[in-house]
Amino acid sequence: MAQVFPLIRIAGHSRTLSAAANKDAAPIDLDHLPDLDFSYFDPWFEVARRQGVTRFEAHVENVGSERWQWALDTAFGKGRVQAGTPVASRVSAWIFRELKGHAGRQGFHGFFAKISDEILPEDIRRTSSRPKSRARRVGARSRPSRE
Repeated sequence: MAQVFPLIRIAGHSRTLSAAANKDAAPIDLDHLPDLDFSYFDPWFEVARRQGVTRFEAHVENVGSERWQWALDTAFGKGRVQAGTPVASRVSAWIFRELKGHAGRQGFHGFFAKISDEILPEDIRRTSSRPKSRARRVGARSRPSRE
């Protein structure tokens, strides 16, 4: 998401989400989140519609992840919204709700979210020895590591 925030405008303004995070700009009011303008992406929506695509899919990142923190910092200013908090969840829902609304106005009517449920490689390496050692303690064999 952080890569697209510089392309998303606050509706009715020329200011983007990233520009709103600039310390010289007035910050976005987290209690009254504004409407967003995704019109930058309209040419891609048009190409998809011409090809008969009416289903819209979005990748939904874990709101507690480091990558989501980077996105939040990009849109709201460093550290203003912490990943994994109720505010981060509310902000995530707002962004995807706004995106869904824009896609609907562009003619899309099937909306799906791909939940990011993949385990990061560093998490696998960090935890992979625990299940193996438990398996060995009870006399079970574990598959050899592919590292």
